[in-house]
Amino acid sequence: MQILSLESTPGRRQMLRHALELTGKPYVLNEISALAELTGDTRLGELRLAVIGADKLGDALKAIVYLRGQMPAGRIIAHGEISALDKDTPARLCQAGADMVFDSRFTASKMALLINRFIQDPVREPITVPKTEIPAWLLRQAVRTSAPGAANG
Repeated sequence: MQILSLESTPGRRQMLRHALELTGKPYVLNEISALAELTGDTRLGELRLAVIGADKLGDALKAIVYLRGQMPAGRIIAHGEISALDKDTPARLCQAGADMVFDSRFTASKMALLINRFIQDPVREPITVPKTEIPAWLLRQAVRTSAPGAANG
């Protein structure tokens, strides 16, 4: 699993590494302290998760918007020292494209639980419906919905 950490604080970087170890899942962590440090060979589309420190709100918002555009299927978690009374900052981070915002004063084990929630592979069984088994009423309803003039003729 490919993960990007955009964090300038060494202690929080260490906590993220510890949290990732606690998940028990294999990962490749790319650590940068600013968005400008991204290199051209970083394949952002392959990232499953980006964890962004939000202490500098303006930089965090720019990073979230940029990464959301580059990794639409990936998850973005933003964190910072956010007061329980501050409703505006988490809302702005979510509006920029963060999937989750939390207070970075969490322990590594709580962070691991949150990360694990976002990196689980959902069990997907392919839905296969042979053409011969589509009921006629469903076809009529589809034609009425998509082309009402054709259904009346």
